[in-house]
Amino acid sequence: RPLGSPLLTLFADWTVNHDQAFFQDGSWGAGVEIRPLRGLHLGAKWRDAPLTDTTEWQINAGITLGLSHMTGGARHDQDGEHLDNHFMLRLNPPFPGLKDDTLPLFSRKTYYYPIDLENKVVTYQKYQLFDDTRVAWLDLMRRLHQVRDCHRIQGVAINLAGTRFRTSLLWEMRREILALKAAGKEVIVHLDRADARLYYLASAADRITMDPYGSLQIPGQALSRSYLKGTLEKLGLGFQPLRFFKYKSAAETLSRDHMSDADREQRQRIVDVLYETIRDAVARDRGLEPGQVDNLIDDLGEVLTDEAIAHGLVDAAGRWDQMGRWLRENRGTGYAPDGTLPPFLARTDEPWGPLPTIPVVYTVGECAMDSGIKGRATSAYLRRLVKDPNVVAVVLRADSPGGDPLPSDLITDAVTQLKKAGKPVIVSQGDVAASGGYWISMEGSEILTTPLTVTGSIGVIGGWIHDDGLAGKAGVTSDVVSRGTHADLFSTVNIPLLGGVPRRAMTEEELARVETIIRAMYDDFITAVAKGRDMDKDAVQTVAQGRVWMGGDAIDHGLCDTFGGLGDAIDTARRRAGLGQRRYQLVEYPPRQLFELPNLLPSMPSLLGFGTRINHLLAGLVPIPAPVEETVSGLPRNLPAGLDRDSMLYLRAINDAMGGPLLMMSPDLLPAGWRDAP
Repeated sequence: RPLGSPLLTLFADWTVNHDQAFFQDGSWGAGVEIRPLRGLHLGAKWRDAPLTDTTEWQINAGITLGLSHMTGGARHDQDGEHLDNHFMLRLNPPFPGLKDDTLPLFSRKTYYYPIDLENKVVTYQKYQLFDDTRVAWLDLMRRLHQVRDCHRIQGVAINLAGTRFRTSLLWEMRREILALKAAGKEVIVHLDRADARLYYLASAADRITMDPYGSLQIPGQALSRSYLKGTLEKLGLGFQPLRFFKYKSAAETLSRDHMSDADREQRQRIVDVLYETIRDAVARDRGLEPGQVDNLIDDLGEVLTDEAIAHGLVDAAGRWDQMGRWLRENRGTGYAPDGTLPPFLARTDEPWGPLPTIPVVYTVGECAMDSGIKGRATSAYLRRLVKDPNVVAVVLRADSPGGDPLPSDLITDAVTQLKKAGKPVIVSQGDVAASGGYWISMEGSEILTTPLTVTGSIGVIGGWIHDDGLAGKAGVTSDVVSRGTHADLFSTVNIPLLGGVPRRAMTEEELARVETIIRAMYDDFITAVAKGRDMDKDAVQTVAQGRVWMGGDAIDHGLCDTFGGLGDAIDTARRRAGLGQRRYQLVEYPPRQLFELPNLLPSMPSLLGFGTRINHLLAGLVPIPAPVEETVSGLPRNLPAGLDRDSMLYLRAINDAMGGPLLMMSPDLLPAGWRDAP
């Protein structure tokens, strides 16, 4: 293929029978194939006639239509005498063909394509088998693109009854609905009950139907916070906050009983952005004024179906099983028959050698070595990509509130190595990419975020949880022998059900030492952001101090580059890799697991109700976000009064760090609906 594409293919061969001498008795053949248009094949070839000294030649012509290929040709001798004809029909050929929906014969009738997401969870990955509850976003996005480009599809009907989205994917899905509309497709969405986030998605559609007994919950936006200072005192646990930066407020939940002014400032900004983004989009796409939406939120809060229709929020009452009949009666067509869209596994052009590869790497969950973003394994995988000649760019999906600095920096170092190897790394931020989640973002060749992403939180924090009477209340006594001034600092007293808790508070000298460590890491963080984002260090200082930013603010302050979703990040990676219209393959990391193994072997200590340390107990209380969700079984799930899961997440991280620095955003900075992200 001298032109580097299937447009022109030259070939030759040498054929020998089993009883012939290889070089003396073989026969030659050679030919050319031209594909002037997609799906059209023209060719000619010449070869020695078997057992003669003459030459034969033949011409071929073929057409590929959809998943079928038809070809035919005629064979002649060297004098031009016709010898025979040949014909072939091939199914699912290994090369692309004409799209059958572009031909008049096939394009007369159009349909609506149904996408039933009822009670599904739209997330990053799913198990390959036996997983009917999750929908992988890349799969859904590819299907939506097929629908957008198919001439036989005039519209889409989407069932969103009970559907749950990660918030960033909800924003991306909304953009896909708008793209369908821009391509001339009518989009109809069905709801039963919806909160403000799901209605924000549905409002992009041309038509919304709702169950007659459904409702919309649109009470506005709020961020609340629980404070555990009094709870820890009653339990007999002491806490020493190691906070030195204005907005790094994660420790406040354990050290205060009300919100600080700085924390209130950043939380109010989150609420305002969420409220205005949703309100303005709903008003624009439903033909309302923003003030009208404000009034509905303030006056009603929850809207029943008839009220939603009266106020222009919904177009009609109905149920999903009636949608097909409504389409036939009102649009003169029905659902698209099976086979209207090709399967994802339909082959296109046969590759000559390995295809250029763009891995999509998910760093989701807490910043930890072996859970969450899995810093140890993920960084090792990224380093392998540095040496892989087929990898031309990488997309890194960052969706983490932070945690341990070490796994964050391992991934960032691997990203730097990829860039030095000439392989751009496009960072796509998810629901949250803050603190440690921003650390893994900052070295990206480009950082794409969303208006609903919480990011920033450039700061370092720590804390020290210790026994302050709990052991005595439980009737536990302990003793210790030691050598070294600070040897007993990490000595623990074992409390039933809680495990090991440090015996004492830090001294002033120890607190001063930890402050030095935290401030040094903060300076490292500032310096690294300035380098990665090509900013002046003083400019970074003005947007740091642990302050969280919404995606649009982060763009304005230079922390991110532009709005975009995972699909945009893939397109950017392809463009920066210089692929043009060349084919490439996407691979996902972690690779999708085949199926979920049942957890039948809970540990004996868990059954007995004991743990080795408080974090082992708390690990079972807080869901760990992951591309495919992980669960910790056999541990207590019920929390004492006054404690919530978000506080437990931070308490666990503080205890794990044992006074060490953390790159972690306060988990309750996320709105309630986001904390349960699938």
